[in-house]
Parts: sequence; C-alpha cells; structure tokens
Amino acid sequence: MSKPRNARNVFVPPPIDGLNLIAPPTEIKATEARQLDNYFIYDYGITQGSGIQGVETYSAGNIGMIYTYDVGNRGCLIAAGQKLYSISSPTGSKTDRTNATAVSSNAWIACQFNNKVVLVNGADTPRVWNGTAASVSDFTGTGSGMVYQNLKMPLGYKGRLYLMEENATYFWYGPLGFAGDAGGTWTQVDVGSFFESGGYILQMFTWTVNQGLSNEDLLVIISSRGEILIYQGDYPGSSTWGLLARGKIPAPVNTQSFVKVSNDVYIRTQRGLIPISSVIQNQQRSDSYYSLSRKIKDELYNGAGWPVISDQRPFLFVIDQSTYYVYVLNYERGAWSRLTFLDDADGLEQIAVFQDQLMLSRGADLYRYDLAGSPSSAVSYVWKTPFFDFGKSLVKESKLIRVLGSVNTLSASDKTFTITASISKDLEDPSSPSEVTAVSPALANSTQTPVVLEVAPPGIGKRLSFVFDREGAASDGIATIQGFDAFFEEGGIY
Repeated sequence: MSKPRNARNVFVPPPIDGLNLIAPPTEIKATEARQLDNYFIYDYGITQGSGIQGVETYSAGNIGMIYTYDVGNRGCLIAAGQKLYSISSPTGSKTDRTNATAVSSNAWIACQFNNKVVLVNGADTPRVWNGTAASVSDFTGTGSGMVYQNLKMPLGYKGRLYLMEENATYFWYGPLGFAGDAGGTWTQVDVGSFFESGGYILQMFTWTVNQGLSNEDLLVIISSRGEILIYQGDYPGSSTWGLLARGKIPAPVNTQSFVKVSNDVYIRTQRGLIPISSVIQNQQRSDSYYSLSRKIKDELYNGAGWPVISDQRPFLFVIDQSTYYVYVLNYERGAWSRLTFLDDADGLEQIAVFQDQLMLSRGADLYRYDLAGSPSSAVSYVWKTPFFDFGKSLVKESKLIRVLGSVNTLSASDKTFTITASISKDLEDPSSPSEVTAVSPALANSTQTPVVLEVAPPGIGKRLSFVFDREGAASDGIATIQGFDAFFEEGGIY
C-alpha cells in the first residue's frame, strides 16, 4: 500500500539534557542523545572540546597525585617517582619540593589548611608545605597511639586539622590553627560504636548547610559500608559537639571519591554519583537518590576515580576506569557527555583542573587538555540523536539537514565550521554509513560568528536518527551546534 508523500520539516534542538543510556532509543527525549562524545553541554547548545594539548613525562613510576592549591600563590603539586614536584602553570617547568625524609609511596592525599598544604599517603611521614619554601616539611604533631605511616585523608574543620587513619574507626584532631609542622598534640576520637554495619572510616569531609538565616558547617563521616554520621559543633571536645543525623548509601569507591559542588557534596559510590543532600532526613528528593548519574547507566559504578570540578565552568569530571573515558557533568543542568581521547589499555588514573586546563595522568605522563582550546585532529566528535518517528509511523526519506550554530575563531589564522552527517534508520546504526560533509567559508578572527550549514545525507526509514561524526582538524574553529532543521518526505510505500 502507499500513502501520498508529504513534505515536512521539524526542528531538532541540541542535546542540552545530555546522554541517556537507559531509555529505549525511541523514548529518548529530543534534547537528549544516545551518544555524545567530546562535546561540552551549555544552556545554548553543545560546543566541541579541544583534545590533548601537551604532555610532560615524569620520572619512573606512575603519577600518584595531581593536586591544585592556592595558599597565597596558585600552583599544582604532582607526586611521581617518590618525589613531590610543583608547577606554577600548566605549561611551567617542574620544581622538586621533596625533602630528605624517605618516600615510599606516590599515593599522596592533600588538603589546604591554614594557608598550607598538608599531605599524607598512609605509608610515610606526612608532609606540610607553605607554597613557597624550597621543600616540604615533616609533620611533627603527636598523639597517644598515633602512627604517622597510617594517616590518611587530611581535612580542615572549624580551624582544626583532622586526620583519618588507615582501616580504623577513629580519627584525630589537632589544636586550633596547627597544621602539624609546628608540633602540637592530636586527640583521638573513635566512632566505631556508631557503625551498625561494621567497617571503618572511609571518608571525612565538611558540608555547609543553610540553617535559615545562617550557614552551618557540618562534619560528615562515611564508613566503608556506606553508613553516614553527621556531626555539628566546634570540635569533639567541646560542649557544642553532637551527632546531628545519620544515613546510609552504597559504599563509596574510595577515600577521595567526593567533590563539593555549590552547597552540596557529590559522592561517587558503587551505585553512581549521589548528592549528600538527597539522603539526609528532610532533604529527600522525589526521584531516585542516585539520579545524578542514573541516565549514564552503570558507567560510574566501578573504578577508583574521583570527581573534580572546574572553578570557571559548570562542569564536573570523573574518569570511568573500565573504559578510560572522562564523563563530564554540566551540574547546572544535570546533563552528561563524555571525552574519549585516551581510551587504551594503559589508561587514565589521576585528574585535576588547573587554570582552566584538565590535567590527566597515564603512567608517568601528565597530559593537558585545554578547556578553552581549539579542536584537535586526534579527537572524534560524535552526536547521535534519538530515533524519531516525528509522530507518525510512515516511511520518511530525509532530504536536507540545515544545521544552526556558531563558531569561535579567536586565532591568528582563519577557521572553518565543518559538519559531517549521516542517517541511521529503524534502531540500527549501519557499519558503513553514507556520510556527507559541509564546510563553511573561512571565518576571520571573531569571538562568535553565526553559521548555517546544509548537508543532505541519504536515509529512508520509519524512524530516523541523525548522526554527526567527524574527526577534528587544525582548521576548525570552536564550533557550537544549536540544533538543526530536518527536511523530509513521508508516505509512499510502507
């Protein structure tokens, strides 16, 4: 049978709600994507990322820490080859800050406290650095039963330094203002009797909660079994100290798998990324408590990577150590995309954001990914839309795609905006798609230039998915896609 063929056009918005890997491909919203690689999501569209801009190789042994600090001067500390190095810019030369005390592990964990950086690794004497001294200093604080080599996870809370101990149910807190490089006596506090499921302290962090007319800093303790204890007060020895709330989540993946975002803390657990605010009494959300990462399925369930955020852009980054992709969350929108530039067997390990550059380690190599950089020839940019029937089950023949966007060409040379498109049909991606490419005229130096490109890839089916997939090139500007008009005919034989 046949139906009259009718010409139609539909506007398809950009995928500003990000990846959806759990819905059937015909049920994904128009503002979501079934694949979105190497794009950053903004309110107005999706913008191409840059790719790796440079690499620095450190001495033998894997890089065990990348930590950005601001203690009067900004910089980044890197642990590699049983040494501690500092850099003052992403492209700056490294300076050895190691002191004479032996180092056996690169797995340092750091925090800023009282304008100093405190470092522990659960194997060696902790270190303290003021950001300017030629080398780090040894921690010299003492406590009855304290074993330096067991200390993990430093943090500051209401003017005091707190330290966890490896596989223990107790923690230590120091005198007011003491970072540990000037002695001081630390006091032990055991909370093991409050853990109903057993286990040990795995994480400690602070959480700022609005209490009506003021904000209150709380101390959060999470066990290896996912039990949450939340304390308020000045410090454990004060009359104001007390247990405020309890909760339970799936176990966090490691000691560092959390990040502060605005007035919340996101925790990477065995069930994905969970905001602490969603599991505490009177702050329950109506949807599932792990909804932050639910739409990317089980991609963040496994692996030891921890999340980091940009201080200039609305993005959270976390490594999936089973695929070595970096998943990117626009935390203002709750929308995910992913970066796929180093997905081989020797994968990514450490991650940090430093001066608008993503710093990533693989073995002894430190890579730079410029969050404001131009597209790279080593990166494949992919956007796959849902499979659309556009409200009717008739056969559709694609005639034209008119892409709307803009391009940033801040460069010494002119840049272009390039689109490569193909059509997938009826829930299937062809192994050899028929791709069509369109390239804009060369665009002169400009902050943002609107662009309209037309491509006409062939495609016939009842449900069509529009696929944009191309390799970056040195001639590319920083392209933003703001949607497209799809022109097609429907009807005929079905």
